Amino acid sequence: MRIEFPGGGGGGGTFVDTWYTAVQAGTAFFAGHRQGATAGQFSHVQLLNPAASGVVIRVYYAAGGLNAAGRYRVNAYDTALATLVRNGVNCLSSGAAGIGELRTVDNAAALGAIIAEIQTGVDNTTPCGGMWPFTLAAGEGILFTSPAANIGVAAQFWWLEA
Repeated sequence: MRIEFPGGGGGGGTFVDTWYTAVQAGTAFFAGHRQGATAGQFSHVQLLNPAASGVVIRVYYAAGGLNAAGRYRVNAYDTALATLVRNGVNCLSSGAAGIGELRTVDNAAALGAIIAEIQTGVDNTTPCGGMWPFTLAAGEGILFTSPAANIGVAAQFWWLEA
């Protein structure tokens, strides 16, 4: 996984043009989910590029939030979480669904290796870095999790597949 964090893509004015071109080509996707609080459990929402996908996922924008004040965690985690919420929704209305998967799980411990913690308000979403913060090769994932048990987490991801 390549991480350009927290400064983002570091690339002049081209990232907007890249995104617009991907939307028109049907290779731009989005997905989001709010995983509610569960007693004694950490909530997780993951964007996963499946192992045999044959594509690279370049995350254009990511944001997360909690149902309590605090910091959500951004963790690297390459194992598919238990529940598939959906594949990416194509930003081109007639386009096919994406290969990237939005997945969730509640677990007794936080999963993954911490990359960062992002301060957020109650029921707000706060961006994770700048534009193009992550690149996921086949078999890699990124997840947002709560900093403690009994806290719900929300995540939204906008990405392209190439």
